Amino acid sequence: MDADIDVSRGGFRLRVGLQVAPGETLAVLGPNGAGKTTLLRVLAGLLALDAGHLRLGPQTLDSPAERVFVAPQLRGAGVVFQDYRLFPHLSARDNVAFGPTAAGLRRRAARAVADRELERLGLGPVAGHRPAQLSGGQAQRVALARALAASPRLLLLDEPLAALDARSRADSRTALRTALACFPGPALLVTHDPLEALTLADRLLVLERGEAVQEGAPADVARRPATDYVARLVGLNLYPGTLDGDRVRLEGGGTLVAAARAGDGDSDPAALPGGSRVLVAVDPAAVSVHLERPAAGSPRNVWPGTVRALDLLGNRVRVDVAGAPPALVDLTAPAVAELGLRPGTPVWLSLKASEARAYPAPVR
Repeated sequence: MDADIDVSRGGFRLRVGLQVAPGETLAVLGPNGAGKTTLLRVLAGLLALDAGHLRLGPQTLDSPAERVFVAPQLRGAGVVFQDYRLFPHLSARDNVAFGPTAAGLRRRAARAVADRELERLGLGPVAGHRPAQLSGGQAQRVALARALAASPRLLLLDEPLAALDARSRADSRTALRTALACFPGPALLVTHDPLEALTLADRLLVLERGEAVQEGAPADVARRPATDYVARLVGLNLYPGTLDGDRVRLEGGGTLVAAARAGDGDSDPAALPGGSRVLVAVDPAAVSVHLERPAAGSPRNVWPGTVRALDLLGNRVRVDVAGAPPALVDLTAPAVAELGLRPGTPVWLSLKASEARAYPAPVR
C-alpha cells in the first residue's frame, strides 16, 4: 500500500504519507485528535481524499487528480472495528461466513471457510453461539475471523483490544499476533496501547495534530522518542536542549551531562557539534532519590526538587518530582516508605551521565 494523504474535516487537516509492504503490520499511534480515525476512514473508503493518492498494489483506490474513487465494498479491505459490530441475530459461524457469502460463495462453502477461520483462532467450540453468548475476547476474535474470511487484500484494525479486560486482552493479543503473522497483505493497526504497538507491529507511525512526528521500528522509537507524547508512551523522561561540550542546556531549565554508554549504539554526544539541538532520554528507573545532597564522588548529574505526586504502577511507585529539570522516578514501595516521600517532600535527584542518552533532535 502506498498513500499520500491530504484530507480536511472542519478545521482539522491530516497530511501524511505512508507505505506498508505485503505482510507488514504498521501500528499508528497518537493522542486523541491526532488523526488516527480520519486515516482509517480514508483507507477504508469512508472518507475521500482532497488531494494525494491511495494505491493498493497496482490499483489506485483514491486519487482526486485522476478522478478515481473506489467504493468501500470494492476495495478488498477487511476491517475490525473497536466495538466489533457483529450481527446479533447470527451465530459466530454465520457472522464469519457473511463475507464469503456476499462474495458469491454458496452457503455450505462459506460456512466451511468460516469454520476454518474459527478453528484457527480457537473458536470452534463456540461456532454456533450468538454474540450475546460470547465473552469479550471471543467476540473480538470472531470479528477478526470475519475480516479474514473475506480474503482481504488490506487489513484495518481499529483499537481491536480496547474493550477487553486485562486477561482477555492478553489472550486476544496472542491470537492477533498469530493472525497478523499469517496475513499476506499490508495491515494497519490503530491503537493507544504501547504494548500492542510494540509487540504486534513491524513498524510504528506516530501522529500528532494531523502530521507524522515519528516513524520507525518499535525498538528504535521506544529508545529514541521524538516528542513528549512518545516519551510518555514508552515511559521515559524526555528533555530538549542544546549541546555545550558534554553538557546539555535544557530548554525547560537546568543542565544534564550526557555520555555514550558502551555497546549502546548511540553516538558519543561529544562528537556532535557544539550548539546542536538534541533530545535527552532518561529512564525513570535510572534516577535516584536522596533526602540530602549526595556526597562528593556521586553521579555527575545532581539537582534538587520537590515531590509533586506519587502513583502506583504495578509493583513500582512513580514519583513525580518538580525541579530543573522535572523528572518522573520509579521506586519500590519499600524505598518510598523508607524515604518518607509524600507531596511536598524536598529531595535531591542524581543520575549517572551514562544514563542520560542524548541524540540529535529531529528536524521539522
